[in-house]
Order: sequence, then structure tokens, then C-alpha cells
Amino acid sequence: MRSGTRTISLVAALASLTLLSVTRAAEAQKTDILTFHNGDQVTGEIKEMTLGSLRFSTTPMGTVEVKQREISRLMSDKTFEFELTTGETIVGVMGLSEDETLEIVAQERSYNVDWLAVTKITPIKDKFWKQLDGAIDVGVGYLQASKQWDTSLGVEVRHTVAKARWLLTLNSTLRTTDSVVTAQRQSLMLGYNRKFAPKWFWSVVGFANSNRELNLDFRATGTGGVGRIWVTTSRVEFRSVVGLAASREKFKGQDSNDLYDAMIGSDVRFFIRSGFKTDLSADLAVLPSLSQSGRWRLYANLSGRREFFKDFFFKLKLFETFDSNPPTETQRRNDFGIETSLGWSF
Repeated sequence: MRSGTRTISLVAALASLTLLSVTRAAEAQKTDILTFHNGDQVTGEIKEMTLGSLRFSTTPMGTVEVKQREISRLMSDKTFEFELTTGETIVGVMGLSEDETLEIVAQERSYNVDWLAVTKITPIKDKFWKQLDGAIDVGVGYLQASKQWDTSLGVEVRHTVAKARWLLTLNSTLRTTDSVVTAQRQSLMLGYNRKFAPKWFWSVVGFANSNRELNLDFRATGTGGVGRIWVTTSRVEFRSVVGLAASREKFKGQDSNDLYDAMIGSDVRFFIRSGFKTDLSADLAVLPSLSQSGRWRLYANLSGRREFFKDFFFKLKLFETFDSNPPTETQRRNDFGIETSLGWSF
């Protein structure tokens, strides 16, 4: 009996020591200092700053959001990526002086920039899993008259390293009536962007999709191009890209076909940070064919996302796919739709 009691006591002691070491390790990371205009100071950990709002983790209050304009001083010895309104990206450590000038100490030199000219601060993490963020959304709809179910799944994962971004997206939509699939859309995209100048970046994207509405069994596309950042503020982001694309496609009842296209794309995003977060975005890509005279394709998406609880959101999406010259005259040229879903961001 005593042996069992000793064993339980030993396990409890080891568990307490483990919990204490984990707690101390977590607290050791919270060494960043935030100073408000009224002189109040808070010690914690900088999570990120986007859209004029700083996410700051503290032990007693958890993670809080502080407006950029309310901060007079911010200090940390960790490494961050800083994005400016000029489009420039700097990697280094920080020290915000009293005159609201942010000093960034990079490897090559030190920079002094206006604090309000900083649009984004991203921690540079040393572990792969900590470099990931994204969102998952699921939508389900039912029409009783036609016994029709509509289900959708969207997954977005971003991997952030210094001056570079990986983006993986997956979208799937199914429509079933009496247990029979009557419509189906699937798409998978993997993209990589890397800055090579303050407002310029390289872009490489691989894309695969299928669409039963358009009798498209599959299409695999690879694109490469150069992009330009036109606007980047705490409220708006706007950029465009031009390049070349190569595809292989197969329509139902047709042989596979190779395509070579030019590619012109743009995306714009608007952000509202009053209370719960609201994001609006529009993406457009046009691919004029270089191998089939007169043919061109268009992809367009318009979506809005509204947070209703911390990290949970409602999403509304409108999309359009258009092909000016499909293989046969009986095949539809476009597919348009509206989707609603609930999601979680991480």
C-alpha cells in the first residue's frame, strides 16, 4: 500500500515539475514590452500585427488586440518580418522610440521608419508547424422540394518565411439528389510568391481542377510570372501579376489537349477592424490562349468573411468560370454559383 502511495506521489511530483517547467518556458517567451500613449506598460508576446491591429499575448489577460495608433513604444529582441506602405519588406529586430519611429536592426543595416507606415509585423518562427496559418470552412444546404443537398468544403493553408509565402487551397462542392451526384466541382492550388524588390515579386502556381457542370474531367495548369504590389495599407491590398501558363485538359468524351496561354491576374482585399473582423476580397484571372486562336478563359471570385466569434466566421462567396470556346458547341461556356459556409481560422 505504501509502495503504491509512493508511486502516486512520485508521479504527481514529476507531473508538477513538468507543468512548472512548461509554464516557466511559456512565460519566458513573454518578454516583449508594449507601451501605451498614457505611459502604461504591458509585458507579453507579440503574435502579429495586421490591418492596424496588434495581437499581443499576456499571462493575466490572454491574447488581446491593440490598435496600432494607441501604441507609443514597442520593444522585442525576437526576429520579425516588417512590411511597409512602400511595399518594402525588412527582416530584423525592433525598438520603437518615443517619437513613434520604429528602429529595425537588420543584418545589413539599421532602418528608422514611421511607426504608422508599418502595415504588417510577422514573427519569424524557427519551427515548421509554427509557420503555418489558414482557415477551414464547411457549408451545407438542403432543398426539401427537390430533395437536393449542397455541400462545400474549403481549406486554406499559408506557410510564411522571410520575404516568401507558400499558399495551398482546396475547394470541393457536391450537389446530390436522391443519393445521386448531379454536380461536382473540385480544385487544388499550390502557389509560391517571393519578393525581389520593394513592390515586385515572383509567382509560381500549380493548379488542378474538374467541373462536372462544364463536362471537364480534369485540367492541370502550371503558371509562372512577375507581380506588382500597387497598394498596401492597413485597410487595402491590391496587386497584379502577368506571366505564361501551360495546361493539359480533358473533357468528357474528348481526347486530352495541351494549351499554352498568356496569364493576367489581379486581386484586391479590403479589411474592416471595428469590433469583429470583416474581410472582402475579389480575384480575377484571364488566360488568352496562345495555341488556340480566339479562345480565352476567365476565373473570378468575390467573397466576404465576417467573424461572429473569436476565430469563427461566416463566409459568402460568388464565383464565375468562363470558357469562350469549349471543345464542342453542346458544352456550356460558363459556370456561376453562390456558396455560404461557416469556418474557423487558425
